[in-house]
Amino acid sequence: MVTRRTHQIVEVPELPQQEVFQTLINLPLEEREGGYQDRTEGKQRRYIKFLEDDLEEYPNDTRTLYYLGYAHFDIFHKSPHTATKEQWDALAKGVDYFKQRVAMKTEGNKEERWFALLKLGEIYERWYQDWKTAEFYYRECTTDDPERADPFFYLGQHLRLRNNPDGSLPDLKMAASLEVPERSLFQWHYLYHCLSKLEYGRALKSALPQSKGEYKTALKLLRQAKCEGSEASDIKPLIDFVELRIQQIAKSAKDRFDIF
Repeated sequence: MVTRRTHQIVEVPELPQQEVFQTLINLPLEEREGGYQDRTEGKQRRYIKFLEDDLEEYPNDTRTLYYLGYAHFDIFHKSPHTATKEQWDALAKGVDYFKQRVAMKTEGNKEERWFALLKLGEIYERWYQDWKTAEFYYRECTTDDPERADPFFYLGQHLRLRNNPDGSLPDLKMAASLEVPERSLFQWHYLYHCLSKLEYGRALKSALPQSKGEYKTALKLLRQAKCEGSEASDIKPLIDFVELRIQQIAKSAKDRFDIF
């Protein structure tokens, strides 16, 4: 027996020795109004109603809670900088559903819960301007799945942009050092290949002088960066800066040795 519910939720019996395969392909899409991805508010409200019906039939269903959170967030995110009271109310409902999903620590898809944590961190940081709460959810993400770079990146970036580059270095270094892990849900590959390394280099340039080992680590990571466009042109000056600092530290050490 296979049953289908809202938002591609399919219930199937578990088969003996079943295997799951995932293939990542580059599939360009052209979104047009009126299609499935049309997030006009009327369609979004109908979609939410379907999800609410699901939740009545399957109370505390983890995936339904997760997508109810996203559906309400989408209403707000359509025009966040000019949001109406109704849109802010939708955001609050989204936060409530995300929190319900996060509270169910051992049920449902682990990655799904991780994304709910990450979204709560983003909402509290960007839209509620509540860094203490945002940091709590980002840190929960790092505990829940320490192999993913996103929360380390957001934690470090927040501090760097608020003129605390020294405080940002541990998290940005962690983000820049991680490899893309094997996961089933969305992976931000450009973060691993470019942005995390670029942000680490920017923080290091603004921070107080570091050890030779720190600069050598940064040099290795910056040379691994595979950036595009303007971000690619930002990497070379950072590499030059780090190389210069290594040379200066080496020369300083040599001069001290010569004195004695």
